[in-house]
Amino acid sequence: MNSSNKGSSIIDPNEIKSIFRIFVKYWKIIFVGIAISYVVSVFYTYKLIDIYQASSQILIKSNDTYDVGSTISQGMGGGGSGFRDYTDNYNAIRVIKSYDLLKATFDKLNLDVSYYIVGRLKTSEVFNNLPFEVEVISCNSIIYEVPIDFKYLNNKEFEISYKINEKIETKKYLFNTPAVNPEFNILVKKNSVFNDQFLNQLKEISYRFVIKNRNSLIQNYQSSLNCEIPEFTGIIEITLDDNMEERAVAFLDSLSKVYIEYTLQSKLNINEKTISYINKQLEELTEIINEIQDQMQDYMDQQSILNLSKEEEVLYINLLEFEKINKEINFKINGLYLMEKFIIENKNSDDIPPQFLLSTNDLVLNRGLEDLFTLQLKKNEEITFNTTQSLNAIAIDNQIRYIKQKLLDYIQNSKLDLTNEVIKNQQKIAEFEKTIGYIPVKKKELLNIQRQLEINQKMYEYLLEKKANTTIAKAGIISDSKIIESARSRGVIAPNKSKITFTFLVFGTGFSLLIIFLITVFFEKIESIAELKQKTNLPILGEVILTEPAKNQTMSAFLLNQEPKSQLMECFRIIRTNLQYMNDGEGCKVFLFTSKNPSEGKTFCTINLGLILAKSNKKVLLLEFDMHKPKIGQTLNLSSETGLSTIIIGKTLPSNAIVKTLNPNLDLILCGPIPPNASELVLGSNVGEIIKFGKENYDYVIIDTPPIGLITDGVELMKYSDVNIHVINTKYPCKDSINIITEVSLQKNTGNFALILNGVKRKRINKLLGKYGYGYGYGYGYGYTYGANKK
Repeated sequence: MNSSNKGSSIIDPNEIKSIFRIFVKYWKIIFVGIAISYVVSVFYTYKLIDIYQASSQILIKSNDTYDVGSTISQGMGGGGSGFRDYTDNYNAIRVIKSYDLLKATFDKLNLDVSYYIVGRLKTSEVFNNLPFEVEVISCNSIIYEVPIDFKYLNNKEFEISYKINEKIETKKYLFNTPAVNPEFNILVKKNSVFNDQFLNQLKEISYRFVIKNRNSLIQNYQSSLNCEIPEFTGIIEITLDDNMEERAVAFLDSLSKVYIEYTLQSKLNINEKTISYINKQLEELTEIINEIQDQMQDYMDQQSILNLSKEEEVLYINLLEFEKINKEINFKINGLYLMEKFIIENKNSDDIPPQFLLSTNDLVLNRGLEDLFTLQLKKNEEITFNTTQSLNAIAIDNQIRYIKQKLLDYIQNSKLDLTNEVIKNQQKIAEFEKTIGYIPVKKKELLNIQRQLEINQKMYEYLLEKKANTTIAKAGIISDSKIIESARSRGVIAPNKSKITFTFLVFGTGFSLLIIFLITVFFEKIESIAELKQKTNLPILGEVILTEPAKNQTMSAFLLNQEPKSQLMECFRIIRTNLQYMNDGEGCKVFLFTSKNPSEGKTFCTINLGLILAKSNKKVLLLEFDMHKPKIGQTLNLSSETGLSTIIIGKTLPSNAIVKTLNPNLDLILCGPIPPNASELVLGSNVGEIIKFGKENYDYVIIDTPPIGLITDGVELMKYSDVNIHVINTKYPCKDSINIITEVSLQKNTGNFALILNGVKRKRINKLLGKYGYGYGYGYGYGYTYGANKK
């Protein structure tokens, strides 16, 4: 019934006690593991470099406009046909992370040199507030990433040293003077903020700088730069991870400005080409006007013409107006033809004909032109990183083709409308010319000259107006994108030192538990009878506390002169009492002592049990059957020329080999001369005669044998014993010992088995648990071990 209840219990109290006992036993391992892991984590995190993150936000499609009416290059402010929708945010991200844009950003910042302060335990990088600045004029690639130590010498000189080709180069140079050598040409500028009063402090600081490879730097920043588009927005959020907070903020701030300048480039290019073309046309018109004026003056002087009549002047003005209109229309048609040719021939966007831009009121055409220019730039950027067959390049090509087709259709319709308007104006001009035909020849010639002059002067004024408008428009050109959040730091994002420390602590705890598990499974030591009971069902005679002789006291004196009420004697009295329950038959009792390992205290227990039995007025015979490494005689400072080895080979009788001790009830038969074939002697028939002699003449016969984990002599002698006592020492793992005892105990003719736990340290926790089944609660002690050579 009890067994059933125990088996059905969800939580076994014994298991809880076992776990608690293991924890109490090995808590120091856990504590040490956690302490070591914490110290390592602190040192490790101290050496780690903090990674900061800076962020900035750019609005790609700003609604900000600058309305300049009918100006030439700023006709993009309102309405429109939606051509700008073709520029998506993905292309903007590619542009932001492009090599050329990052290179332009690097050109604005001096990031080719990194600066460090060398400390005793850690080398820290610095960015601002340095007492000097290194400008790289030129350098050999061999010096890239080579640490160059910098040392202040005085107000005028500094010293640098670096290792190149396994050789350390140390040189002195002057501030603000080029430092030239085969590896580099640099200029070290002194910061005027750090004046002479800081010199002594600067001399104590160890500086270091490293010249970086620009290409590698750009690639590193490309990988560290992250662009994201929040859902349902036209905003690009740019983040940069860097170990220098100020540098990350400065770089993002410059990058955002460079990108805004890039988005203005197409408009600025068109504006500049328009102004350049207008200036060229103005120069040509100036020459034409000057020639016409000279021609008219010469003609009037020759013909003596002073003035024209009012009617003739009106006809002239009307004719001039229509011819002026036709010239402007033809100018527009010519621009449309040039644009058509440009689109069809697929020329580079830099060759956009500025003549077309003189169509001042055509917002659709101006929009298309700008978008075509922008898409062409993005295509060039895409081809730089990928092939022309990439998905993004194909998508951009499709957008360009679509815009071109729309532009060509629009141009055809515009040319047709303008041509019809020219035809109508030509009809009007023909009518006026017919009327003018009736004017005298001299006056008619003068009217023609004046008409040419006026037309060119009107066109000159027209171009001056457009030049002024274009110049004004340039000042009003703004980017479609704008910075809505300037670069700012988000603080440290890595490493997560708390997480790293926690990971180290978890690892340290886990590793400690693993060690405890391995010790428990493979190397567990038994420290109390309570623990021993959980490992085996064999009878346990008792425990022997850890004791040791006083200083300058021999082991023999220690054993033979023990006080009757000493702690050690109490332990062996308990063992003696428990032995009586092992074999309550009449006659002599034969006890055999063995162990799994040497130095477990087997001989020590043999001698002490013999002494405690002898003090109870029982005649005891100790047999030193450990003939490989005998210890009883050595321990008691006794020796004999005869012994077990001579008895077994028939040279001596057992009665002649007896050795007396200080206790009249305790006799010994020592090993005698150590034989070369001890294991074979144990198998001899005379061994039985020795045991028989002991049984006939003594109350107890105690046999000391070699460790059965190394030599099988003890197993062979077990057939003569009534009780086989296996000594287990607390300083050795118990698993193999218990396995061997269990295996041997299952063999036939090996008698009864019992255990003694030697070297037990009394602990307060054991008392609290109440796990001692035998003995008294003494505080400390020492267990004599096999192989010890104590005198």
